Amino acid sequence: MIWSLEAMRGEGPVWGDGDAALWFVDIKRGRLHRYDPATDVRRSIDIGGQASFIAATDAGALLIGSGSR
Repeated sequence: MIWSLEAMRGEGPVWGDGDAALWFVDIKRGRLHRYDPATDVRRSIDIGGQASFIAATDAGALLIGSGSR
């Protein structure tokens, strides 16, 4: 096990080429999670709404889709 964060609905794992990290969302809790395997650093960010997906752009940014405006 890498991270026991007990996500309610973890979805959409994306590998970020720019930062060499794994990103994913917890839809129900409205959080974005980042795991860096090189340093074993884990970070969670409250995004203030339910994210439905995450995608990496060609420019290295993350695109997060949600029903919020």
